[in-house]
Formats: sequence, C-alpha cells, structure tokens
Amino acid sequence: MRKVLLALAVCAATFVTACGADTPASTTNAKQTPATTETKQTPAQKAVEKAEQVAKVVKENAPETAAKVEKAADKAAEKTTKAVEKAEKTAKTAKENLAVAEKPADVPPGRDGEVVFKTCVVCHGPKAEKVYLNKVKPPREMAEKEIVQALKDYKAGSRNVYQVGALMSGNAKTLSEGDMYSVAKYIKSL
Repeated sequence: MRKVLLALAVCAATFVTACGADTPASTTNAKQTPATTETKQTPAQKAVEKAEQVAKVVKENAPETAAKVEKAADKAAEKTTKAVEKAEKTAKTAKENLAVAEKPADVPPGRDGEVVFKTCVVCHGPKAEKVYLNKVKPPREMAEKEIVQALKDYKAGSRNVYQVGALMSGNAKTLSEGDMYSVAKYIKSL
C-alpha cells in the first residue's frame, strides 16, 4: 500500500512541478503592499508540498516496510511448506491404507475373515472402529499389510504397543498366517 502511495506521490509531484514551471510569474497570486509582500500558495504548490511530505514519509518508512513485507513473505512461504508437507503425509497415509496385503502363494488359505473377526469385536468394535483404551489405533484405519504385520508381531511376542502385547499375543497365537490375511481383508471391507 505504501509503495502505491509513494508512486502516486512521485507522479503528483512530477506533474505539479512540471505544470508550475510553465506558469508565468505574472499569473501567481501575490498581493503586494507597500510595507510587506505576502504570497498565497496556489493549489498546485500546496499539492507539490503535500506530495513532498508524503514522499519524505514514504522514503523514511521504506526500509521498515520492506522488512515487514519480507517477513510476511517468509511466513507465507513457511506456511505453504508446512501445508505441502502435511498434504504429502496425508497422501502417503492414504496410499498405505489402500495397500492390499498379498497373501503369498505358499500360505494356505485361512478361515473366513468374518468368523475370525468375531473375537476382535469385543475390543475393536463391530466395524473395527474402536480406539481400544483410548490409545490403540483402530484396525479400520490400518492398511491390510499393517494389520497382517501387527498380528504376526503379536503372535511372535515382539510387539507390545500400549502394553496390550500380552492380550493381543494370546489372541494372535490362535491364528494361522492365512487367518491373518483373511481377517485383514475382512476388516478393510467393513
């Protein structure tokens, strides 16, 4: 805004100065009395004076204004960078959630995923939507691969997220690898 005012002030000063230069001295409004000479300012002279004052203020404030603009630009760039990072993270998470767990050919088929899931309903809800103990991520928000890997880790006793490893380990030990793929596929179909 100040840059616009500066530009306007410079234009006005140039215009008024140029216009005033062409004005003959005889057309200026001056009252001459025998004792004193009193000069009135013309509107053009007043405009020039005002433009010079504005130009002076703008010139004095230009470094401060430039610093503020630069700071605002830096903040905008930082917010844009954060927004891009967040969007990339969201896209990555969405992509992971869409990842399908491919059951290896050497893994025998498991039981029906719906049947296996009946054990899970108590803690994770009928749609696998519950946040167990207000801590554990709902299975519905996990990718199939993530569900299968978590079940494998619980079964092996190597996973103890939020200290529910013992409970999950007991449940996972009853599952075959085929059951794990079946239940993961069923959960993602809910």
